[in-house]
Amino acid sequence: MGLSKESSHLIAEAIKQGAQDLYLLPRNKNYQVYLKHNNDFELLDKITTEKAQLMINQLKYAANLDIAEHRRPQNGSFDLVEYPATNFRLSTLSNYQNQESMVMRIINAKTKQNYFLPEQLNELQANANSRGLMVFAGPVGSGKTSTMYAIAKTLSAEKMVMTIEDPVEIKSSHFFQVQVNEQIEMSYLDLLKAALRHRPDVLIIGEIRDKKTAQVAVEAALSGHLVMTTIHAKTAHGIIERFNQLGVDSARLQSVVNCLCYQRLLLSTTGQLACLIDVLKPEAINNQQDTQGKYQSWRKKLQTIYNQGQIDEKTLNHYQEG
Repeated sequence: MGLSKESSHLIAEAIKQGAQDLYLLPRNKNYQVYLKHNNDFELLDKITTEKAQLMINQLKYAANLDIAEHRRPQNGSFDLVEYPATNFRLSTLSNYQNQESMVMRIINAKTKQNYFLPEQLNELQANANSRGLMVFAGPVGSGKTSTMYAIAKTLSAEKMVMTIEDPVEIKSSHFFQVQVNEQIEMSYLDLLKAALRHRPDVLIIGEIRDKKTAQVAVEAALSGHLVMTTIHAKTAHGIIERFNQLGVDSARLQSVVNCLCYQRLLLSTTGQLACLIDVLKPEAINNQQDTQGKYQSWRKKLQTIYNQGQIDEKTLNHYQEG
């Protein structure tokens, strides 16, 4: 099943507009098509339910998903020969009326990620010369994987870099990449254990999701690997709290951490998206501040780029709490 002209046109329009995500969402008796770019959610078109379902089925087929399954959520990825540098990640989910929705993430591997404070990336690259655990937090689409890959790429000429992802987000010949596949018992935990026997110098774990994965990641870092991973947290200090919730106490975390990072993609005054990172060193782990104090470092960096004229006052105020 190939893509119809309508589906191809929709993807082409999303790429033309520089969209990060393409949505097909049921609204009453039809579907609405949305694009998300520069953190804006914009209505692109309205289409019939029949046309939307046909598009969703075509895209599910391209991503090797079950087109007959509409009740359970599914996710996958695919490539198109027309866009060799772009990867498409697909997620489907039905509502209570059994109407299926779809979100497609558009990832261009050649798009260079910009940084408001380029010295931050240089600092992280210097940290990567030491072993330990580098953890990145931030919402979906904040550029965490791009930052990890940029750092790891500088090491790949002299070190074996292995990634474990679900699914592989950015394909790169610089790394040995493996993908989670629960159907054949290749979970994050299974692949982590196998990865350690494969003896990589640098291990990228797409996401820490549970206690067992957190423990194995910590053990890998303690055994001499550089481990880079992501976790759900709202601030750099929040990463500490999340690891505590997953059974890793602050003292053990401090002994293994290289650095903790929280990042966001913000719209600059030039109209481009750029990344801002808040970095915590190990010594900050046992020196947690009150709730407001946890934002001090982030807010200081926001104020710096505001004073430099890189963001406007609206952005400054909107992102005070990450």
